[in-house]
Amino acid sequence: MVENPQYLYSFLTIGSFIVPVIVLVLVLFAAQLIATSIAIEKEEKMFETLLSLPISRMSVIGAKLFVSILISSVYMVMYGLMMFGFLFGQVLEALSPSEEIAPAYTSTISIVMSGDVLFYMILNVVGLALFMVSIALLLSLFAEDVRTAQTLIGNTIAPTIILVYTPMFIDVSSLSARIVLSLVPIASTVFLPKLAIVQDHGALAMAALSNIVYGVALFIAIRRIVNSEAIFTLKLARRKRRET
Repeated sequence: MVENPQYLYSFLTIGSFIVPVIVLVLVLFAAQLIATSIAIEKEEKMFETLLSLPISRMSVIGAKLFVSILISSVYMVMYGLMMFGFLFGQVLEALSPSEEIAPAYTSTISIVMSGDVLFYMILNVVGLALFMVSIALLLSLFAEDVRTAQTLIGNTIAPTIILVYTPMFIDVSSLSARIVLSLVPIASTVFLPKLAIVQDHGALAMAALSNIVYGVALFIAIRRIVNSEAIFTLKLARRKRRET
């Protein structure tokens, strides 16, 4: 339990401002990582060559997706926790006397970082990485160069700013609001600190699983596109329109 409710309130207030910024930066990193990788290979004609080899196309896409998700997840978990811990510590230190910081900070963090809550947080971040990498991969399949891929990613990621800051204005006391927001991708990740404070394990699990479900659904769509000739026909159609 937190002895001083002021620290709990400070945690929620500070987290509402810091977590959206961290999530937005990490989402941009995960999306740009896979999009740039695919776009460079398409510029060098390596991607088409790999898809033309006598091996499963999904083996190629799956390997790229797995590596990108792994790198993005590690980056998001490691740097996300480091950035949040550092920024929260600095702000809390500025608001409180130095001799009271250590026990209050440790007590507040221990509530959020309990074993079950930490597991759901990591699972949610992995699901978010899968979802964002799948979106970036889907868009990069139809981009012919790095500039086009980055433009597509930028236009797609920009609206996510609304999703990132939506949880700041949601009342956590409403069960229906927690359930609905837990099903919204990206917003559910930003909502994690509030869900952790109220110890709503059901909403935490729902938020984590929803990201994974959305990511798997996008992966199925990518699989259908890759196994067809849609990638090559769309690119040929663009070239024909340009020539005419």
